Amino acid sequence: MLIRNCVLAATLVWTTVVFAQSVTQSAHADIVNAHGQKIGIATIHRADGGIRIDIQVSQLPPGTHGIHVHSVGKCEGPAFTSAGAHLNPTSKKHGKDNPEGPHAGDLLNIEVQVSGVGKASLLDSNITLDDGPNSLFHEGGTAIVIHEKADDYKTDPAGNSGARIACGVIEKSFAISLSIDPRRAATHSLALIAADHPRNSFAVSVAEQSFLLHLPV
Repeated sequence: MLIRNCVLAATLVWTTVVFAQSVTQSAHADIVNAHGQKIGIATIHRADGGIRIDIQVSQLPPGTHGIHVHSVGKCEGPAFTSAGAHLNPTSKKHGKDNPEGPHAGDLLNIEVQVSGVGKASLLDSNITLDDGPNSLFHEGGTAIVIHEKADDYKTDPAGNSGARIACGVIEKSFAISLSIDPRRAATHSLALIAADHPRNSFAVSVAEQSFLLHLPV
């Protein structure tokens, strides 16, 4: 279990009551441009009907851009060909409007404003956070790739969406929900250390009755 990969240490002032209520699997991807600079983030979680991808990016050309889940978790710029083709374990054609499609990794377009900022909440019913051929965590991993032009949703292999201009490797995350007895708590300092990834260690201070922490694996 994911929780076994995390060492939890708590230092509490005026209280000793802290407990974990749940662990929820999710994922995230740091989006980088062709120069390797971080320009956004995607958060990925379970939703009714599939997997929800909430993405926010900046510093992109204004307009409509294709965005897809690719079959290799590697983002080597500037062309990002390292991310491979679209996630497509059933060998279908590209696009929701293609009678022989879509790929499992096909998504709706993202709109980028004149400011270079784009936001989208995208649902994909053909991918999963669980095991299996459609998993975002299959051997070799997966990545989110943004293209220079709009996806026409029908032309193989990528909807005539042009070059790849941004990319993010999809990584596992998990959330810990903690509750504190407000009758005994005033100030709480909580340190969490990912045992397998010490660089991801961090600490937070809270004064609320309950809070939610999202941790990278």
